[in-house]
Amino acid sequence: MWMVNRELRARTSLEAAASRFEKENASLQASNKRLGSDLEMLKDTIGMIGNRGEDWLESLRLLHKAQKRENDRHALLLRGHATHRPAAAHPAL
Repeated sequence: MWMVNRELRARTSLEAAASRFEKENASLQASNKRLGSDLEMLKDTIGMIGNRGEDWLESLRLLHKAQKRENDRHALLLRGHATHRPAAAHPAL
C-alpha cells in the first residue's frame, strides 16, 4: 500500500513539474518571438539610416560595453563598502 502511495506522489510530482516546464517553455517561446520582432525593427531602423547604420550599431555596442563596465565597477565598490564598514560608523539602535 505504501509503495502505491509513493508511486502516486512521484507521478503527481512529475506531472506537476512537466506542466510547469510546459508553461515556462511557452513563455520563453513568446519572449523569443518578441525579441526577434524587436531585433527586426532595430535592423529596419538602422537600414533607414543608410551606410552609417553599421557605424551607429558599433557605437551602440561600445556605449553598452562602457556602461556595463561602469555598472560592474560601481557594484564592486558598493559591495566592498558594505562589507568593510567600520563598526563605529553604525551606532547601535
